[in-house]
Amino acid sequence: MSDTKTCPFCAEEIQATAIKCKHCGSVLEESSPEEPFKMEPWGCLAMAIFGLWGWGALAGIYLIIVDQLSFWELALYFIVLGSGLWVRSDAKEKIGLEESRAWKWAVGTLLLWPIIFPYYLIKRNDLR
Repeated sequence: MSDTKTCPFCAEEIQATAIKCKHCGSVLEESSPEEPFKMEPWGCLAMAIFGLWGWGALAGIYLIIVDQLSFWELALYFIVLGSGLWVRSDAKEKIGLEESRAWKWAVGTLLLWPIIFPYYLIKRNDLR
């Protein structure tokens, strides 16, 4: 039994287990397709809200440049945005909540930061 086979594209000898020819670069067999990425509706809504906040950050930087906004107002804006991103990451990665619940906490943090962020910090050990 041979450990090589012939590439059907360039006729060069290659290993029998090869999935891509080292001579011509042709893919010899398709690897199993992975399941396409699907985002839950909450994830889409949350990404839209975070996207709007991101554009707001750019607008805030512009307003500081033209002296329409103080540095501290923009700093608070970034603190709230960063807190929302941290809450989503913490809820999903460290606590292990499912994606939709993690995004709900993140969006709640963005929209009601003085209430939801401290509440999350208090309740985060109970969410597991």
